[in-house]
Amino acid sequence: AGKLEDSDVAIWKWKEATMGDGAGAACTGVERALAERVKAATGGEAIVLSTCARLDVYSYADADKDLAAIVSRDIGGAATTWRAARLFAPRYKGPVEPTLASRCGADAARHVFEVACFAGLERCEFDPFDSHQAHVVKQIKAAFDDAARDGGPCGTRLSALLRLALETGKAARDGKSVRAINTLRGKALDAVALATARQEVAAAV
Repeated sequence: AGKLEDSDVAIWKWKEATMGDGAGAACTGVERALAERVKAATGGEAIVLSTCARLDVYSYADADKDLAAIVSRDIGGAATTWRAARLFAPRYKGPVEPTLASRCGADAARHVFEVACFAGLERCEFDPFDSHQAHVVKQIKAAFDDAARDGGPCGTRLSALLRLALETGKAARDGKSVRAINTLRGKALDAVALATARQEVAAAV
């Protein structure tokens, strides 16, 4: 793996300091505040999901809005301000300017479902019996509830998407919904056989 850029390090340190390291499922308020600013900038809907492995911003807005640029400026400015206020924080050459991955349309919707099934950025096999992987469903639920309460930045469209993603994430770990899961239950397999079986379950999901 290549060396992380200064901006990547700064963003992640800011994220963990203000939103947590992902060990819990509760939101801190920073996620909703960011979602509110994204909603104001795009005129659409927004939800922010923070886990141990990702910081995702889901938005429904007009196609002419550059979500990646909006979020990059926002969290870049927040991370720069946070870093400058800390006495012993690293000092980089200039303001934090992160480069973010962006998806739209059906590709973006598919990504939300992949996250719920722990099949997104994480570099590990899907395991329906892994409590750590299942924890992401609780984190999505917490982010959804946080952004939807009291007329928050999550509107009807993102609500529908997140509800389906949560149902999918739960079904992906239910032997009644995905019968292929039962091929793993109670079996002592060697590493190769286990990896193959998990791949088959992930494909079935």
